[in-house]
Amino acid sequence: MKFKQCAAGTVGIEWELQVVDPQSRDLVSRAPDLIKSIDDSRIQGEFFNSTVELISGIHPSVDSAMREMRELRDIVMHEADTQGLAIVGMGVHPFSHWQHQTLADSDRYRRVVDRVGEWGKRQIMIGVHTHFAVGDGDAAVAIQNRLLAELPLILALSASSPFRHGRDTGVASQRSMIFQQLPNAGLPPLLDSWDAYTELVRKMRRIDAIEEPGELRWAVRPAPVFGTIEARIADGAPSLVDLAAVNALTVLSIERIARELREGDVGPMTPDWLLRENRWRAIRYGLDAEIAFASGATRPVVELLHEAIRDLAPLADELGAKDSLEQVGTVLRRGNSAQRQRAVDRIGSVAVVDHLVADFRS
Repeated sequence: MKFKQCAAGTVGIEWELQVVDPQSRDLVSRAPDLIKSIDDSRIQGEFFNSTVELISGIHPSVDSAMREMRELRDIVMHEADTQGLAIVGMGVHPFSHWQHQTLADSDRYRRVVDRVGEWGKRQIMIGVHTHFAVGDGDAAVAIQNRLLAELPLILALSASSPFRHGRDTGVASQRSMIFQQLPNAGLPPLLDSWDAYTELVRKMRRIDAIEEPGELRWAVRPAPVFGTIEARIADGAPSLVDLAAVNALTVLSIERIARELREGDVGPMTPDWLLRENRWRAIRYGLDAEIAFASGATRPVVELLHEAIRDLAPLADELGAKDSLEQVGTVLRRGNSAQRQRAVDRIGSVAVVDHLVADFRS
């Protein structure tokens, strides 16, 4: 399997959104109508007909990619207004039921449902995917291993799905709980080379566990067709501020790790059990999580995120991510979306959807 050769350091963003009826505030299967009217290859459908995805081109920086995402946001928002619809971007709709949604007309999506049954139909959730070009497959695998320890920070910052079916689920990221029901979701195994990754893919194909590498739905994974590493752990982004924050944190963390690896500064690997524990803490508590260390110590995730802003600031200046990195601080000051939604109402109500509609338009 070949890893596409491309200029290291370029950025791409995929922003999944959902279509709602402004009167009922429920999800509606009108994404195909929006996509057909807009007729822009950067705006596409997804697993369900209530979902639309905004896809950036290849950019030299996060700030550059965010300018395109603002343009795409404005396009889809205008067309939604024209058709009497509204757009929201949280990880899971606060009260909509999966039984009322229709699956997109795609053989790939039908294969998911055929394989996992009802759990495939329950995947009414959305996220943010960040692509960062890293040069070669060995670099992608090495960075993937190291980025696992940073994923709880990204998830805690982005957590936006506290409600489901009108109830507070008690977790900050219900999207993560739903998504992990799919085969090959969650954290990837630790791999020591690109050859090890390709051998894993070969074996999984041989036993019919997957048909192609895209069915490895890991929280972070190589994307060989693009020549990138793809971070997929983030909850849906309700606003441009949230989107900029999560992409800046992700891209700058990847670049920092890449430079450390090139300089031979690898350090000890975080144990697998601790990676999984900290992922769970981010799912459960969001920005209220305490991140654990192998020493037995814990630190508030908010404290670690403030440190990340400080430590990544020089890199952000160099790589054109200064404006986007500043939005991490904005999210920390006002709370992530899970916290903001709970401040509106303690149940997943129409008031929460109204808040999310306004957030998307801001």
